[in-house]
Amino acid sequence: MTNKFLVIIEQRNKQIKKSSIEAVKAASDIASKLHGTVEAVSVGGDIDGLALLGGYGISKVTHLKNDALLNYSASAYTSLISNFAIENNFDTVFISASAMGKDLAPRVAVKLDAGIAVDCVSLNIEGNDILATRPIFAGKALIDVKIISPKKIFVLRPNVFNAGQPYASRAVVDAGWRPHAEQVGQTGKTVSPNLYIALGISGAIQHLAGMRSSKCIVAINKDKDAPIFQIADYGIVGDVFEIVPAMIEEIKKINS
Repeated sequence: MTNKFLVIIEQRNKQIKKSSIEAVKAASDIASKLHGTVEAVSVGGDIDGLALLGGYGISKVTHLKNDALLNYSASAYTSLISNFAIENNFDTVFISASAMGKDLAPRVAVKLDAGIAVDCVSLNIEGNDILATRPIFAGKALIDVKIISPKKIFVLRPNVFNAGQPYASRAVVDAGWRPHAEQVGQTGKTVSPNLYIALGISGAIQHLAGMRSSKCIVAINKDKDAPIFQIADYGIVGDVFEIVPAMIEEIKKINS
């Protein structure tokens, strides 16, 4: 039976919190090792950039949209997320140890009858189990924790799990999906990775100035005449939101 993992996404001012991205990355890494699937759930009003979570290995994002819940409500969030997790048979839940996460996680654990590991600073695999490492005695020592209940919740310490940074275009930055610090191009940063995957990037000269020295460039774009294909080592003509999930699944098969 396939393991089903769920990440609870937190937002502030319509932006996904960095700590939630870190939780997504950590959950995706664990899911790939245990041959599981990972989804995300968010609560509240409009949130920018939810679709971009697919780039971190999320197979599906569910937004329980309710403008009245833009701000955190312990009872409402607990009820909505717990019911969603139960109805969709999620085995394991990940959430950041933010102020909201620390309050929400134990409430959800009670509803799910789940074991919980808090303030995790590392996650590893032991057999078919997740082994969490957390500090004790005010950080003077570390302890490994294995949850033995069927349902599990891991609360992850922020700024510990590296989420990496997506290479963003000016259009994405201008739309407010990503901060300017992540903009690649003439008016942003210059990058030269071994692999550069351009998702929906048309290939304007300003963007090319920031990434054309990359060792291998893969371009995915619906426009077969997009300039990015002129410098790409590999090109795929099609919808990013259809191709990227398929690529992720193939990569998981290779890794397994």
